[in-house]
Amino acid sequence: MAEKRRLTENQRGIISLEACISVLSFLILMLLLAGLFRMFMAQNLTAHAALESAQSLALDAYSGKKIGNGSWESIGSLLNGVFDRINNDDFSSYDDWFSENADVSVENAVEKRFIGFLAGGDRTKADQLLKRLNVKEGIEGVDFSFSKTENGMLYVEIRYQLEYDFQIGGLGTVEVKQKACAKLWQ
Repeated sequence: MAEKRRLTENQRGIISLEACISVLSFLILMLLLAGLFRMFMAQNLTAHAALESAQSLALDAYSGKKIGNGSWESIGSLLNGVFDRINNDDFSSYDDWFSENADVSVENAVEKRFIGFLAGGDRTKADQLLKRLNVKEGIEGVDFSFSKTENGMLYVEIRYQLEYDFQIGGLGTVEVKQKACAKLWQ
């Protein structure tokens, strides 16, 4: 009887140990999944902002050349002037970034529009959002230099590095490259 009682007390300790191991394993798995979901969300937000930027910038060529250039020369220019009074420059522009002798580079136009769609044009807010999503260096870590216009097409390419939530064993970062393409309206 005493031997059976000792066996039962030993099993209680084993069950407690198994429960601790199981709960710890479950928590680690959930934290890793949460980190993967954050990376997925970061990629989706930046991809959406890049796509919207490409589509929006593709319209700038049309509004700049066909409707007017921001001066008061035509009825289209008058309408654009009124629209400019109620709209901000983060979502439309008369800058001639799309031509070969452009004053503004494609990279700068894409970056400004990307920040516009990501955070309403607020660079600080965009930086904070990207840092919360583990984009290395926030908005400064996003590289727009591969964006270009070629044969009447706008190619928006952004590159950045995503950090893991938990740096287990020095995992490092994930290199992300996202592309969007839009035909320039000319």
